Amino acid sequence: MSRTHRERPSKVVYAQMGGLTVRNDSSCCAERRLLALWRELARVKGVPSHRVTLWIRRKTSGGRITVWRRLCDGTLACAFPCSLCRMALERGLAPCRVTCSADGVWYQGRLDEMRT
Repeated sequence: MSRTHRERPSKVVYAQMGGLTVRNDSSCCAERRLLALWRELARVKGVPSHRVTLWIRRKTSGGRITVWRRLCDGTLACAFPCSLCRMALERGLAPCRVTCSADGVWYQGRLDEMRT
């Protein structure tokens, strides 16, 4: 089957932490995919389950995550983590610092300080 039109993503969000960068897909946000990737790396390295959070924080410079979104023309757009991602990050990396773009301005701060 050939496609008659080229599909372009309507919302592409990237997340970066500790040198790993992932993007969103139709099943999960980039932030949760990145956290799951780090948990999988901890499991492969043999980190005990009760030490995973500390291991991730140590490997990622204190649990800092950068989230950005690019539009089709290449400009930055608002990229605050959604409520599910905030809960996952708070649970997995508390306290977590997030750097994200909001209306052309970069925001940097803790998740509990972010406006909703």
